[in-house]
Formats: sequence, C-alpha cells, structure tokens
Amino acid sequence: MRHIIGGQIGYDNNLIKQSNFLKKKKILSNGRSALYVILKEIKKKIKLVYLPSYLCESILQPIKELNLDYKFYKVDKNFNFKLPNKKNSVVIFLNYFGKENQSLKKIKNNTKDNIFYIKDCTHDIFNKKHDFKDFNKNNIYRFASIKKYVPFPVGAITNRDNLKLGKENKKDNLIFKNFFKVLKERNKYFSFPKKKIDLKLEYKLLNKQSGFKNFENSKILKNKFPLFIKNKILKYDLESILKKRDKNFVYFKKKINKKIKIISKNYSYPLNFTILLTRNKKKEILKLLKKNRIFPSTLWPIPKQVDVKKFKYSHELSNSLLSLPIDHRYKKKDIEFMISIIHKALKL
Repeated sequence: MRHIIGGQIGYDNNLIKQSNFLKKKKILSNGRSALYVILKEIKKKIKLVYLPSYLCESILQPIKELNLDYKFYKVDKNFNFKLPNKKNSVVIFLNYFGKENQSLKKIKNNTKDNIFYIKDCTHDIFNKKHDFKDFNKNNIYRFASIKKYVPFPVGAITNRDNLKLGKENKKDNLIFKNFFKVLKERNKYFSFPKKKIDLKLEYKLLNKQSGFKNFENSKILKNKFPLFIKNKILKYDLESILKKRDKNFVYFKKKINKKIKIISKNYSYPLNFTILLTRNKKKEILKLLKKNRIFPSTLWPIPKQVDVKKFKYSHELSNSLLSLPIDHRYKKKDIEFMISIIHKALKL
C-alpha cells in the first residue's frame, strides 16, 4: 500500500534558506482574512461588491461579515470575463490557474468615483516574468494565500502593509502552537514512505489536522500574527520550492496523454496541474484516484448563491476541472503514478 499523495502540505521545518520576499510582508492567517481587512478599509466608500461567477464560497465569508451587498458577473468557459465599472463599488477578480489576461493590465482604482478593484493573486503571485513586482503595484488592492505554496498551514499577504489588524489573540495563538505539535508528528510519519503504514495513526493525525481546518474556517482571524509564526514561515527556501513545482509541472505536461486538455499555465510558478474532463469522467477518475490514495486539490466549490441557469459555465467548470498536486513533496515516480491512474481511468 502506497503512502498518501495530496492533501494539505502540512509543516516542514527543514528548509532554512530565508525568503526575502515574504520578509517584507505583513502575514495574515489566510486569503479570507486578507480580503476582510481590505474590504473593511473601503467599506464606507462602496455600496456593492461585484464577484466573479466562478469562485470559492469562502470569498463570501468576509463580505457577509461586513454586511455588504454583492452581485455576480459572468465568467465564461474559457475563464474570460468583463469587469463591471460602476460608481461606489468594488470589483473582486481572480487569476485562474496562471492564465494571463491581457485586458486586466491597465485596470486601476478610480478613487474619484469610488470604484475599487481587488485581485486574488493566489494563482499567479509567484510570477516568473515580473519577479513579484506585478503583485506590489499599488494601483489596485491585491492579496494572495501563500499557505498553498509553502509547507505551512497558515499564511496570506496583501500589497498594502498599512492595513489595520487587531492585537494578538492569546487563545488563538495557543491553538496554533498545539496544532504545530500535531503537524510535526504528521510530518515525521509521512516523511518515511518505506515504513509500514499505520492506518490507525494516519487517521488520527489527519482527523486532528481537519480539526484545525474547521477552526480556521469557522471565523475570520483579524488579529496580528504572533512573531513566532512569521519566523517559521520565513525559514522556507521559497525559490527551491517554486522551482520544484515548476519541474514537476513540466514533467507532468510532457508525460500526460496529449488528448487531455491542460488548463494550468506556468507563466507563474504553478500551484497545481489542472486538467479539464467531462463531468462523468471526473467522477470515474476521482474514484480510482481515491482507491490508490491520491487526493487532488479541492477546487472552488461554487456557492449556492450563483444561479445555475444564469451562470451555467461556472457550474460546468466546477464539475469538470481536476487539480493534481505537484509540490516539492513529489518526485518523478509520484508524477508517473498519478498519470498512470488517470490514463487507466480514461483507458488511454
């Protein structure tokens, strides 16, 4: 029986070359927290929030907590969209799977008419071409979840370091400290794939990890992060991690059958390897992947508020996209194994 492929990266304290890029940033708990503090800053200037029809339901959490009205705009099957341009509004938009959208390059906030733009840069935060300069532009608000890249359970950044955060919460900090103990134990177990698998211990560790995930999702953490967390994040050799992802992406692309449509691009250092399937094929592949202990990344579950008839393509995308892990934990043999299962499911 093979060890698990996929799932939350966990906690790895072995990479100790410091990241200068992250050192300059104020660290928040996750993307929702980053979005919350941005929206809170401009709340009094806006009456409506525009959201893309293809998004994760978690984005709604800060909007609801701030009692803001919102409306969806269309994202088509090719991930193209036209941004609204209305007075006293804020438009949130996302980068999808590293794909570049040339029409977005000249967008900027219009403070005279109170028109603001917020970009979720999670999929293209680590841009090869701009070397992070694109993220640091101040003409619009930007945020990104970095916990999906570094081997750490929390972390997000914005391009505005003057955003107001509350004082450290001792109760929350204690939860974080206890969780790190669980992650160290988990990492120790999963770092030795040749050892006999202990399913009882495995389920125990994964359940504890799920418990923290539930805590993190239950509320928006609006407080300053304790220094001990930021210092842990800064220990990671970010360049090494990103290059390993890119290497795995290139190998995946080279080996996967040419009939399979690849959605992800690697203009930026890629987050996952995302492919497009038919709805029925996705179900078959997920079933076989799970049987072989491979767990793809969970793509955005479309909020129930996104009308199926009005935004049919968004729901079709949600039912057809599959994102596979390519992070630094995996070698060529792991990529080859994932590909073999996909080909087997599709009988290629």
